[in-house]
Amino acid sequence: MLDFIYISIALIYVVLTIFVFKRDLKSPINRYYLIFLIGLLFWHVTLYLYLFVNLGDYLLFIGRLNYATGPIFSMGLLGFFYYFPVTSFKIPRWVIYLFWIVTLVLVGITQFTPLIDKMETMTDLGPVPTLGDGYYYYLAHVFLLPVATLILGAVKNFRLKGLNRLRFEYSFWVFVPTMIAFLISNLILPIFGIIDQFAYSPLFLTPIAVSSFYAIAKFRFLDMRLVLARAAAYLFFIAICCGVYALVVFGILARFFGVNIDPTNAWSALGIAVFAALSFQPLLRILRRVTNKLFYKNYTDTEKLLGESTHTMAQTIELSSLSMAMLNLLMKKLSISKGALMIFDKDKVIETFTSGYDKSVVTTPDFEKSIAKYVKSHSIIIYEEIPENNVKKFFRDSDISIAIPMKVKNSVVAILLLGSKLTGEVYGSQDIDFLAIFAPEAGIAVQNAKSYEQIRQFNISLEKKVEERTHQLKSSQMRELAKARDLAKLKDEFVFIASHELRTPVTAIRGFLQMVKADTKTLPASVKENLGYMSQASDHLGQLINDLLEISRADAGRMQVETKPMDIVPITKEIIQEALPQAKNSDISITFDVDKKTGPAMIDDKKFKEVVMNLLSNAIKYNRKGGKVKVGIKPLHGKMIVEVTDNGYGISKDQQKRIFEKFFRAQNHNTGDVLGTGLGLFLTKMIVEKMGGKISFTSQEGKGTTFTVSLIPGKKTATAR
Repeated sequence: MLDFIYISIALIYVVLTIFVFKRDLKSPINRYYLIFLIGLLFWHVTLYLYLFVNLGDYLLFIGRLNYATGPIFSMGLLGFFYYFPVTSFKIPRWVIYLFWIVTLVLVGITQFTPLIDKMETMTDLGPVPTLGDGYYYYLAHVFLLPVATLILGAVKNFRLKGLNRLRFEYSFWVFVPTMIAFLISNLILPIFGIIDQFAYSPLFLTPIAVSSFYAIAKFRFLDMRLVLARAAAYLFFIAICCGVYALVVFGILARFFGVNIDPTNAWSALGIAVFAALSFQPLLRILRRVTNKLFYKNYTDTEKLLGESTHTMAQTIELSSLSMAMLNLLMKKLSISKGALMIFDKDKVIETFTSGYDKSVVTTPDFEKSIAKYVKSHSIIIYEEIPENNVKKFFRDSDISIAIPMKVKNSVVAILLLGSKLTGEVYGSQDIDFLAIFAPEAGIAVQNAKSYEQIRQFNISLEKKVEERTHQLKSSQMRELAKARDLAKLKDEFVFIASHELRTPVTAIRGFLQMVKADTKTLPASVKENLGYMSQASDHLGQLINDLLEISRADAGRMQVETKPMDIVPITKEIIQEALPQAKNSDISITFDVDKKTGPAMIDDKKFKEVVMNLLSNAIKYNRKGGKVKVGIKPLHGKMIVEVTDNGYGISKDQQKRIFEKFFRAQNHNTGDVLGTGLGLFLTKMIVEKMGGKISFTSQEGKGTTFTVSLIPGKKTATAR
C-alpha cells in the first residue's frame, strides 16, 4: 500500500514538474515553483530508496541527498511566494543572492561532509541517521526559510486585492503550514528519537499536490488554464488506444501464432475498448457539465447572451451610452470585476470608457505604443497564454485577464479589456467562444456609433458656422438698416423743412392771385385764363405741401388723432357741399344716401373731413363727364360704414395692389391730364387706421370704383397717436 502511495504522489509531482517546465521558464514564479517541485520530487524519491530499497554502501549517500533537498525546496518556496502572484515590494538582489549562496553551501556541506549526517544505522524499524554537530545550524536555516515565507505572506496578504488575493491566500495557507508540519515531522522529531512517522511523510505533502491541481483549474494557478481537463481527456484517449492495441495484439497472437488467449479476458478487453470508444463523447459532455458546475458555476449560455448583447447594441447609437451599456452587460452576465473599452481612430486612442478600472492605468503612453500594438496583432489575448514579457507584466500589474481587439475590415476600432471574475473562476471555453463572436458585432456597432458621432459633431460645427454667419448677416443688416433709417430720417427732415419753408411763399402767391382776381374786369381774356391756370397750380402746390407736412408729422410721431363719438352725417353733407362746385365744373352729379339706423362714430372731425374730401375729390377727378358719384352711410356688422362710389374709369387689376402706396397714382389713357400728388390715398389710409378703422376698395376698369371706410361706432372717447 505504501508503495502505491509513494508512486502515485511521485507521478503527481512528475506531471506538475513537466507542466511547469514546458509552460514558461522566463517567469520567476514558474522558475521558483519548478525548483520547489524538483526539490520535493528528489526528496520523495530518495526517501523511498532510503526506506524500501536495500542500498548497501549507498545508504549514507542517499540519506545525505535526502537531507540536501530540504534547503532546495525551502528556498524554492520562499522565492515562489515572493513573486507570486505579483511582486508587491522589492527585496535587494544582494539579499536574494546571499540566501542562495548560503543555501548552496549548506547543500554541499550536507552532501559531502559528516557535519549533518554522520552515518546510517540499520535497526528493526529501518535505517536511522546519526546526526552530526552541524545539524542544528542546518535545522535553523531550513526552518528560517519557511518562517521568512510566513512573514512575507502575511505582509502580502494585506496588500493584494481581487483575484490575486484569492490565488495567493488559497496557495499560501495550504503550502506553508503543510511545509512547516512536514519539516517538524522529518527534521525535529528525529532529534528525540521519534522516527515511526518517516514512512508516512509523503502524506504530509498530499494537500500540496491536490491543492495545486485544484488551483490550476479554478484560479488559473501558474497561468495554466483548464490543464486538468486537457490532461484528463488526453489520458482517456491514451487508455482507448491501449485497449484497441491490446485487442489487435490478442487477435494477431491467436490467429498467426497459435497463442490462445483466455476468451473471457479478450472479450472483456474488447468490451472495455468498445465501451470507451462509444462513451467518449457522452462522457466528455458529462465531464464538461461536471467541470462547469464545479469550476464554472456561472455557466454562460452563449446564444442567450448574444441575443441580449445584440438587443443592447440596437438600443442606442450614441458612442458613450453604447460603450457603457456593452461593458455593463458583459460585467453583469460574465461576473467580471472590471472592464474597459478603448476607442481607436487611426492607431490613436480617442476615448476610453471604464468600469472598475482607473483610466490612468489603461491609458498610459506605454499602452498605446507597445501593448495596444501587440493586442491588435492577435484575435483574443488571454493572460495566461502570453509569454513572459512586458505585455504580460502590464496585464499582471493591471489585473487584465483578456484583451480583445474589435476589428472592422481589418481595421481596429476598439480594444476590449476585461479583468478577473468576481467569483475567482477562470474564463471558460463558453466565455471565450462568446467573446469571439461578440467582438466583431460590437466592432460594427462601435464603428456606426463613431460615424454617428462624427456626423453629429459635423452638424454641430455646421450649425455653429451657420449661426456665426447669420449673426454676421444680421449685424450687417442692422448696420444697413440703421443707415437706411438715418437716411429716411434725413429725408423726412428735409421734406418737413422744405415743405414748411415753401408754405410761406406759396401763401404769398395765393394772396397776390386773390388780389389780382378781385380786379379782372380790365384784363384781357387770355390773361384771365392764365391767371386761372396759375391759381390752379398754386392750389395743387399748396395741397402737395400740406400732404408732405402731414406725412412728415406721422413719420415723426407728431400726428395727433383724437377720436370721440360724433354724428358723421352733417360732416359728410358739409364736405359734399364744398365739393359741388368742382363736380359742377365736370358735369358730375353727387347723391347722398343715409340709413335710418345710422349712429355716431368714433372720429376726429378734422381728420374725417380730410378722408371724405380726399375720396370725394378722387371720385370726381377720375370720372367721365356726365358721371355720377354716390356717397352712402350705414351700419353694418357692428361698424359704421362710409362708402364713396363712382362710375368713372376704374383701376386696372395690375395697379390695384399698389393703390395705397406713397406717391403712387393709377394711370390710364383717360386720366393722363389729371393733377395729383400720389399721397392722398396713402394719407387717407393712415388717418383711418389711426382712428381705429379700416379702408378697402373694389374697382373694375371702365366701370368705376367704390371705397369703403369702416369706423368704430360712437361709444367712448379715445386718443390715438
